[in-house]
Amino acid sequence: MYIIDFDDTLFNTQLFKQKRKEAIVSLGISPEDYELSYIQGYVTEQGEYCYSNQSHATALAALGHNFDDVYQALQVTTISKNLQSYLFDDTIFFLEYLKNKNKKLILLSLGAHSFQQLKSQGSGVLGFFDDIFFVQKKKEEVILEILNKHQYDDIWFINDKIEETTTIVEKHKNIKAVIKNKSDLKEINGIPIRQSLKEVIDYIEHK
Repeated sequence: MYIIDFDDTLFNTQLFKQKRKEAIVSLGISPEDYELSYIQGYVTEQGEYCYSNQSHATALAALGHNFDDVYQALQVTTISKNLQSYLFDDTIFFLEYLKNKNKKLILLSLGAHSFQQLKSQGSGVLGFFDDIFFVQKKKEEVILEILNKHQYDDIWFINDKIEETTTIVEKHKNIKAVIKNKSDLKEINGIPIRQSLKEVIDYIEHK
């Protein structure tokens, strides 16, 4: 079984964010206001991950900008026909490879359910997965729920965040992981770090 992250693992979220920033700045809004509002629209005071077009537009409206103009600009960047272009070049190859090996795939992604569904479905990856977890709490709090629902001996976790991944592996010794990250490091705490999904496959194959 493979538990796979979406943002910055399958989907180039940094590029997506940059295009959204450009759309907002074109309205005459400063890059500083964009960045501040992104943070404010990302996590609630209760620590829940809630980012969406609406939460970001609401945060910018609180800074004195027009909600409708901002919301429309953000909506344009999430039209489904545009979203496939944000997949990494090897994302579909990676998912097809695992499905052809008859592996169960679980998608685990942080954020508002509707927004994460929009991105994953619009980019064309949703159909590869056997189960989906769009969550608004830390992944380490959700992993146990996944393991209880899907009981397998062979479990891999593919994620881009180094600290988050090491925390999960420390708590769940039965999980093997590969971090997909542009870091110059080759591994951390015994967890391999690879720069592309093709390299992730090569590592898994040799294991």
